[in-house]
Amino acid sequence: MRLDFTGKIAVVTGGANGIGLATARVLTQSGALVWIFDLENERPAEVAALLGANACPVDVTEPASLKAAFPQSGPPDIVVANAGTSEEAEFTRRRGGLCGLQRQQSRPARNPPHRRQ
Repeated sequence: MRLDFTGKIAVVTGGANGIGLATARVLTQSGALVWIFDLENERPAEVAALLGANACPVDVTEPASLKAAFPQSGPPDIVVANAGTSEEAEFTRRRGGLCGLQRQQSRPARNPPHRRQ
């Protein structure tokens, strides 16, 4: 089954590699006008040129970056929100033996977790 996205504008965040790149490739092959939004160091323009797509360096964690990018692509018909974000956290022991995530920015625990013997 071939999808037909002829004339549709598609934006793929994180489209310069991995699943995003595969998605951008399928959309391009299906006739969509594809825009790859990805970090500059992922070389979105170089990747887009290989696909016959367009590119815009974007940091999806920065609203101003996204706001500046969408006017370049025009109003999209398709948006694939593929870009991943993460933040570091420590896995810690809590009272009652429950474990949870503690953001790195949080102040360190006063007493380190102890092993039961």
